[in-house]
Amino acid sequence: LSFAMAQHVGGIIASMTSTAQYMERGVIYEPKTAFTGDDTFSIRTYYVNENSVDTLRSEPIQVNVEVTADRPEVMAEKPTVFYMNRVVKPGEQIEVNMRVPYLDPTGRLTKIELESQARYGEIEMSQDILIYKAAMPSLSDTEEMQSEDFTPRATVDTIFYNMREINRPELYDEVALIVTVSDDETFAPALSQPTANFTVQRSTAIRTSFNTFNVLHYFTLANGGALGIEVVDEPTNGYASTGSMLNPFVGPTKTIHIYSNVFYYLFLVSMGVGVVVFLMAPLLKKWMHGIN
Repeated sequence: LSFAMAQHVGGIIASMTSTAQYMERGVIYEPKTAFTGDDTFSIRTYYVNENSVDTLRSEPIQVNVEVTADRPEVMAEKPTVFYMNRVVKPGEQIEVNMRVPYLDPTGRLTKIELESQARYGEIEMSQDILIYKAAMPSLSDTEEMQSEDFTPRATVDTIFYNMREINRPELYDEVALIVTVSDDETFAPALSQPTANFTVQRSTAIRTSFNTFNVLHYFTLANGGALGIEVVDEPTNGYASTGSMLNPFVGPTKTIHIYSNVFYYLFLVSMGVGVVVFLMAPLLKKWMHGIN
């Protein structure tokens, strides 16, 4: 019974400390054996629209890879701003949970500091929830929309805030909440820059160099939906595919917080069970003597 209970509790701990919920799609690159130099391939993202059978794709981004003989100190620059994208129609409102799980896995490690206000609407705060109320179009905008030469356009509002660690205030992550005010129902993924650069170590006959790159932060989707990745042009001196990896904002520090949080409560439960067993010991002893 003890062995079975230990296996069951172990499975619960494994599920609670799993980082699978913080994984995202990435690109895997493997250079050919003994190759050093520069390699290039192209990828793009796609979004499966729920309202139709259409699959919307972005423009391709060129991935430049430098393959070196020595292990690089930095494979790629870490993004400095975490972007969240949301869509709202004019005159309506949305609610956004500002406490991003990637930046605060346990939900109580940071405090939120608002850095900017909305330009094209009004915002209200309800604990960790930001309520964005989009403004209605003005009279001049309405007259323009009725004209024959009118081209639909979206208004983009960016609200910046920080998630600062409570115990170490000098550490914080900057978040940009991008709200698109538009009547459109569908949005295609957009590319933020034309190229991405990475550095990897070469493969040898003894050691194969598998490298997974975070690339999703180079693309945006107005409604914040999940993006897929596909390879457009294959590399000349290596092999490219897609896989999963941790979001670049999670890192080892935040995963340690996940473990410490779970084992803290496990310690409290164990102590509670121990106290109950200790208090019940005399009754159990008396019951056992009574049977004898």
